[in-house]
Amino acid sequence: MYDQKDTRNTRNTRNTRNQPNPQFLAGKEFTMTKRTVAVNDQGMRIGEDHPRAKLTDADVERMLQLRAEGIGYKRLAAIFECSPSCVRYIVKGLRRGQPAMGWRVVESG
Repeated sequence: MYDQKDTRNTRNTRNTRNQPNPQFLAGKEFTMTKRTVAVNDQGMRIGEDHPRAKLTDADVERMLQLRAEGIGYKRLAAIFECSPSCVRYIVKGLRRGQPAMGWRVVESG
């Protein structure tokens, strides 16, 4: 018939999850900088320091000011390029409403 190829585990088995790609880093110099970030009571980053944050703290403050002036969720969503539900969650305090309980120094690069 035909030769069957062994397809079990043909990928590289070395754990490369947290290791940079050497081809990407070739000839580049990186410097790690330390910065202080806000954390909640569980030690997790909050606000604009969170890795997935799309709005700065200044954007959130401005959003709250504009909403207090009577601008609707849809218009605010268009201004800040996010969804109306995101605006609603921020205005109601369900998102981005945690106070900073401490500060932590992290390396970024």
